[in-house]
Amino acid sequence: MELIKRMIMTLFPRGRAWRLPNYWHALIDGWAHGIAEAKAWLGKVREEIHPRTSESGLDDWASTLGITQDATLTDDQRRAQLEALDVARGGQDLDYINSIIAIVYPHCWIERLPTNHILGHRDARCSQARCIGGELRDEDGNILGSARYIYYVKGVARANEESGLHDLVSRLVPAQMYGIWLVSFLNEEEFYAWSSASRG
Repeated sequence: MELIKRMIMTLFPRGRAWRLPNYWHALIDGWAHGIAEAKAWLGKVREEIHPRTSESGLDDWASTLGITQDATLTDDQRRAQLEALDVARGGQDLDYINSIIAIVYPHCWIERLPTNHILGHRDARCSQARCIGGELRDEDGNILGSARYIYYVKGVARANEESGLHDLVSRLVPAQMYGIWLVSFLNEEEFYAWSSASRG
């Protein structure tokens, strides 16, 4: 905390004319204490983003990975089990998520796209295609870009496909991906041309 206090003090002018009254030192001590607590809290948050180092988030990790753990397991055993499952699933890697989705929905995949600040995010539908997007954020909450799921809607199966796709994606996508509805109007030829170009 002393280091934080010294850092705060560097923000004030130096010199005898700028000596701070005693009550300012008490205020600076309070600021330093608050910043130190925030730093410690952020350190704990960083530990919770991976099952290997998680302390209080083991139940959340078990829910995210879709398992129920035996109550007789120690915390270390739970961490080892959760980490093994997370690694086996690709650590929620984009390629892994797409490989799972492609098994059930061959016309659906996830890709990272830059956020469109002009059009924004919209909720819309059309008879042929629908697009879901979510913003990706780093550990500090900064927006890295967006992820988008595009799939071709096939006739009467549309309602069933939407329901199943939503359920599958909600189980697979990282927790930091916020669902935002976007729209894309494509006819069948445009869709397959676009999907071929996107996949290279």
